Amino acid sequence: MLQHIKYKTYFVFGAFNAFSVITTFLFAHETKQRTLEEMDEVFDSGVPAWRSSKIRTNRLEQLVEEIARDPKSAEAEVEHYTGTLESNEKQV
Repeated sequence: MLQHIKYKTYFVFGAFNAFSVITTFLFAHETKQRTLEEMDEVFDSGVPAWRSSKIRTNRLEQLVEEIARDPKSAEAEVEHYTGTLESNEKQV
């Protein structure tokens, strides 16, 4: 069987590999160093796969920016969460 393989077989193999590289580039999102929650945001964003590396999904960075813009609302949010935690502790 191996003696009957001609050079055209390698062209077919190369064509399939080229197709898979293009398909991967166009339809597979970048997942490097992202959590599952961040990947949910990437897939829900509707941004094409080739632009997915530019999506900022780090929630911590977003919170830091919000605090820098408006510290009073950030304080209210912290008070809300600490109040919720305290009421949960009283129930236990």
